[in-house]
Amino acid sequence: MLTVVGRGSRAQARTHRVVGQFLAIGAAAALSLLWMPVGAAAGTPSDWPQFRHDSANTGYNPGETTISASNVARLGLAWTAQTGSTEALSPVVANGVVYVAGLRGPEGWLFAYAASCGDAGSICMPLWKATDGGPGGAPAVANGVVYATAPEPFGIVAYAVGCADHGGVCSPLWKGNRPVGSQLSNGTSPVIANGVVYIGTGRNSVNAYSSRYETEFCGPIWTIPGDRWADEAGASFPVVSPAVDEGVIYSGLEDGDVLAFGSGCLGAGTCAPLWRAFTSELSSQIASASGVVYVRLSNGGLYAYTVGCASGGELCKPLWTAFADSPGYTGNTSSPAVANGVVYVGSTDGNLYAYSTGCASGGRTCTPLWTAQTGGSIESSPAVANGVVYISSDDGYLYAYAVGCASGGGTCEPLWKAFVRDHIIGQTVLSSPVVANGAVYVGSYSGGLYAFSLDGTTPPATSTATPLPLTEPGGPTWTLAFGLAAFLVGTFVTLRRRQRQTG
Repeated sequence: MLTVVGRGSRAQARTHRVVGQFLAIGAAAALSLLWMPVGAAAGTPSDWPQFRHDSANTGYNPGETTISASNVARLGLAWTAQTGSTEALSPVVANGVVYVAGLRGPEGWLFAYAASCGDAGSICMPLWKATDGGPGGAPAVANGVVYATAPEPFGIVAYAVGCADHGGVCSPLWKGNRPVGSQLSNGTSPVIANGVVYIGTGRNSVNAYSSRYETEFCGPIWTIPGDRWADEAGASFPVVSPAVDEGVIYSGLEDGDVLAFGSGCLGAGTCAPLWRAFTSELSSQIASASGVVYVRLSNGGLYAYTVGCASGGELCKPLWTAFADSPGYTGNTSSPAVANGVVYVGSTDGNLYAYSTGCASGGRTCTPLWTAQTGGSIESSPAVANGVVYISSDDGYLYAYAVGCASGGGTCEPLWKAFVRDHIIGQTVLSSPVVANGAVYVGSYSGGLYAFSLDGTTPPATSTATPLPLTEPGGPTWTLAFGLAAFLVGTFVTLRRRQRQTG
């Protein structure tokens, strides 16, 4: 018997075939995304992957939900680690690992510790370490690579996040050269934004490196020639790490000049600034948030500029200013933190100052919302997370305050504090605290690294408070369900088509 297949039946068969192929491909794609290595991910929502948390240097972790003003008093020591360094600098946290740089004489070291390595005051050993670091500050982590400063003649060094285990020593993936005659500023840290790694140097302000290098030695893809605007004599000054926010790079020279460049300058050779601002000596990171740039000065000044305050390289006037210090104190190095309409900054007079971001306009002077007195000079930078602001002081303590602890210029008392100086008299705490995934981390001048968690329990490796974005490998749990459903439906449609062809 001859079976005749009409045009409608042929069209239906073609439709089934296309749908089956499409769903099968979708399933394969979904499953491949699900099983990508975790190291390829950018991190969990509550990580603190670089100094000051993000490329805008806000010092604010919006993803933290575990520790709050209502339970911060329950923080207890979870674990400690001794790096063997003369100083443990500010740590960073990414994908369940805590990274910290330390100094051993003139050499810089980098250490990696599992965030969940202990509880109840346990002593932890590093997952791995590296000896190619320079005299800079905190490392930065992105897409399975750790970036740190490097000694001369290099500016930056990169390591794979899993480059060794059991305390092994790692070899770098690549090193980035810096211009001849330039030098790293003390405490400068890599800043990562949109696949580019920025580092502050002396002679040429900021060098930008591609994060996708595959050769052993690399040069910068672009350099901001900051010395052209340093002063009329052409002198060069070390600079702090830049801030990168909304397509603009903000660079600060130590003599007080602030320069704003469009990120479109990358790969374009020489580039002129969008605008400039002249202040006095600058010795901390610039921060940018909600259309305002904040600059902390060594003499205690705090300046705020709108991001579009000028164009064509013209000079900007401040939106407002403040004096976050006491008379007679200088040498301020505390970088501002900005969160939910408040900017926080520490001072060498031992106070933590809080200002409303909208406290004034037209260049007028602001007064603080509140202040908090610690027992020593503050050389670290504040960290803000989930209604709590943290600061370490040269009295050896790490402090925690409620963000709204007072108003109208009132004074605040800490909700919690902990001693982090290893009981060595006369040593300061320069490390800035970080808050990530339900734990607080800080380094000490004697080389210690401290991890605090609620009741001193084992810190979680990652946070599950907020699902990862769909673009994050391994993030959405429904990806697996969709993939399996698509696979089953695709298989069913294909089998039905074959049955009709052979029926």
